[in-house]
Amino acid sequence: MMQVIGICRFSYPAEGGVQREHKSLEERRAYLYDPMRLNVRFNCLETLTLPSIRAQSDADFTFAILIGDSLPEAAKDRLKTLTADIPQVQIIERESGPYRQITQEVIDSLRLPDAELCAQFRLDDDDAVGLQFVEDIRTVTEKSSGLLDFGGKMAVDFSTGFAVRPGKDGLRAALLHQQLWTPGLAIVMRPHSKRSILNYGHHKLHQEMPTVTIPDKNMFVRSFHGDNDSLAVRIGATYDYQSLDEFTVQYFKETFNIDNDAVKAAWSDD
Repeated sequence: MMQVIGICRFSYPAEGGVQREHKSLEERRAYLYDPMRLNVRFNCLETLTLPSIRAQSDADFTFAILIGDSLPEAAKDRLKTLTADIPQVQIIERESGPYRQITQEVIDSLRLPDAELCAQFRLDDDDAVGLQFVEDIRTVTEKSSGLLDFGGKMAVDFSTGFAVRPGKDGLRAALLHQQLWTPGLAIVMRPHSKRSILNYGHHKLHQEMPTVTIPDKNMFVRSFHGDNDSLAVRIGATYDYQSLDEFTVQYFKETFNIDNDAVKAAWSDD
């Protein structure tokens, strides 16, 4: 039996783990919980991330959403409402603490002791995965399981997908190939493994374990907008973004369960 666990941090005020610097945890909480910022994150979570989780072709997985116990009650209530119809979601509250330690504890708390393998993936709260993501992790692992003999772990990397920019006119998207991006990535470990997916630098996984790259399926959506933490220390990447036409609107719905009209509505309210 292989267990599949996903984890997503939703404005969790960790010690470390982000590229945007703050002088104190109080300053970080104030930044993370700013109402305008939270609304942007909810827009992304509601229109990008959760739809792709809700409609997975293989429903046998757990998706943990890590929040701080200091998250405002109104935001907690909104999050619970948005995820109420997704049985795979577990909202987990934790006090602020060291990023790697807390995420490791969360994943460890979800691991089944009798699982022969544990596959893990991580998503930002503004990204999405293809609807066959969980199913294909299992398929690739089954076909490549011999690689687990080399250290007891392996990575599965779906290296093709889309960069998108959401806005009041809907999504603008660019098809691209990018190895070891977190939205298309999972690691598979045997029970004795003590580390989790959050304990590895995703861009260096190929230095830590055998990696299987699947380039022929569009499996991830990574969004770029004004509040990306990854843009805090670098100039935002520029891609050949194109507005969705009738065909690509339908393609995003069928492949990621992303509704372009819902994106328009969410960003028009800002």
